[in-house]
Amino acid sequence: MEKLYNKVKRFVLLFLWLACSHAVLAQERVVSGTVKDENGSGMPGVNVLVVGTSNGTVTDATGKYSISVTTGSRLLFSFIGYTSQEVAVGSSTTLDVSLKVDVTELSEIVVTGYTSERKADIIGSVSVVNSKDLLATPVANLSQQLQGRAAGVLASGSGAPGEGAKIRIRGFTSWNSGDPLYIIDGVPTNDPSRVNPNDIESVQVLKDATSASIYGARAANGVIIVTTKQGKSGTMKVDYDGYYGPSWIPESYQPDMLNTPEYLTYLERQHDSSLPAAQIYKHPLFGASGAMSIPDMYVISSLAGNNFRGGFAAGSPQVNPSLYSVPANDYSQIYQIAEVSNGTNWFDAITRSGVIQNHQITASGGTDKSTYSLGLNYFNQEGVYVNSGYERYAMRLNTSFSPNQYFKIGENFQLIAESFQNASGGGARGEASAWAQSFRMVPYLPVNDIAGGWGGNGIGDSGNGTNPVAQLYRDKDDQRKNVKVTGNVFAEVTPIKDLTLRTSFGVEYGNYFTKDYVLRTYERSENTQQAALSQSYNYSLAWTWSNTAIYSKSFGDHSLKFLAGTEAIKQGIGDGVSAGSFAGFDFENPLFMSLNTAQTVGTTRSPFTVPARTIFSYFGRIDYAFKDKYLVNATFRQDESSVFGSANRVATFPAFGLGWRLSEEGFLQGVDFISDFDSDSD
Repeated sequence: MEKLYNKVKRFVLLFLWLACSHAVLAQERVVSGTVKDENGSGMPGVNVLVVGTSNGTVTDATGKYSISVTTGSRLLFSFIGYTSQEVAVGSSTTLDVSLKVDVTELSEIVVTGYTSERKADIIGSVSVVNSKDLLATPVANLSQQLQGRAAGVLASGSGAPGEGAKIRIRGFTSWNSGDPLYIIDGVPTNDPSRVNPNDIESVQVLKDATSASIYGARAANGVIIVTTKQGKSGTMKVDYDGYYGPSWIPESYQPDMLNTPEYLTYLERQHDSSLPAAQIYKHPLFGASGAMSIPDMYVISSLAGNNFRGGFAAGSPQVNPSLYSVPANDYSQIYQIAEVSNGTNWFDAITRSGVIQNHQITASGGTDKSTYSLGLNYFNQEGVYVNSGYERYAMRLNTSFSPNQYFKIGENFQLIAESFQNASGGGARGEASAWAQSFRMVPYLPVNDIAGGWGGNGIGDSGNGTNPVAQLYRDKDDQRKNVKVTGNVFAEVTPIKDLTLRTSFGVEYGNYFTKDYVLRTYERSENTQQAALSQSYNYSLAWTWSNTAIYSKSFGDHSLKFLAGTEAIKQGIGDGVSAGSFAGFDFENPLFMSLNTAQTVGTTRSPFTVPARTIFSYFGRIDYAFKDKYLVNATFRQDESSVFGSANRVATFPAFGLGWRLSEEGFLQGVDFISDFDSDSD
């Protein structure tokens, strides 16, 4: 597994190093002219491009332009909201063009279930997330970027490097998993980390039954549709995007905890000093209630015949540094000396200012018959917890080929190799996390003793928390390495006008490797007595085969679209093994610890199993619009799944929607508060 990860890493780095672009422009003559609209007025800002090159210009305030061309060149004139026009230059030196309004381009096209539609025609609750807005948040995972980007979508995460966030669409709706279904270039998955955020072209969130029921049972918690960047005809274009900067937890986010004098006051108030001497509370470090004081040093001794714990003034013979002893071969015989802290800020001790960096190279281009888009990415994040981090290498390749107007074939391929450092100690949530342990540690204990060893609550009466800095250090060699492949191949046929037949076969594959070290401790009230090592490896595979037929027709005031399809899904193809040793090692160092060097006693092995699941579905949808004002759609899906009960293998998911575009009514024209709600289709 590690060899595979390293191969992917070297492959991506090689492409990032070699990526470059060049353009050769042969200037033979200058062509000039004017671009006008349907009314004969000059159009400023029109893009004028020599087809097949990067040579381009824009029209001035009066619609005029001039550009250098070569013999046989063709010019492409384009402007948002107008039909693009391609014209052969020939031998002319003057070329005037008139552009016509393109009504379809005035409305954004949104990808929904198995098809696309104008945003203005969407009846259901669909949020369209701007991909540029996503990149404004410098994180590794799409789910983290969605926070605050769409109405009704909640995102919460641990903030650990590379970890995703919990996404909930319109609240918590299930006792089981509430995660939405992700569709990445037509491939369904529950893992949003399978897409590099820099490769995303568009994101749509389907939130209600009218929009999401086309995906059946899996859409119960909503659907997030992700489309990656596709190639466009023209000369190759290479773009670089990147950032490098710090990340930290602001001090204002850290809780204000008691210092040592305040903690001593708390202890005095908690215990009654008027009790008989035999009943008065005595702290091993501060002394008896009513006469407590803060010593300079403390000693924890477990030596035979010299077993004690207590506080001492500086210079006392008990805290002579020559007595210090924490032998690595026998933690049962220690003599630990440490200074009493005036108030350790455990939250400050476990955090740091880390560095986050991202580098993306995207190359795209093509001709009128084929297009391509290649993305290469490197992402690295040092965690704000010490000794934690995340590293990712990603590659995406999308291509399409159209030998004629009736046939199209293509593929979408994504490869991601990721590595987590300290995923257990740094990223864990709950009682075991470093952050939670910082709440539990008392302020008078130091991070380190006088010899650089770990301070801890072995002094007694200080709880059973763990020194979180020591925890993060001991877990620094814990690893989690994944290699993920997601993609599909597809073909489209247009046998007759207005009818498109499409078939797509997608796969979701993953290799997963983890290694977890458990080292012995000496400073805790509840110590780990034996070192341990556990490793696991597994792989999983799922495939999806979708077939659809789409018929669209407009006649007069009517617009009609039919969608029909079938889909077969198989998940749970995989295998793996996990193994662990709890019997100790000759050398307690991750460099020398392996399952081969472990003692055999106490070794356990268990197989890895992937729950199997199969689904076969029929689905269909009808969309009708009259005068672009009155909208109707009806959706139907029938799922037959192996996870349903044996007596009810089939489930049906219908939906029906009505829409009325008030903004198209003549008597409401000019009313400012009536709009198409272009920012979100809620």
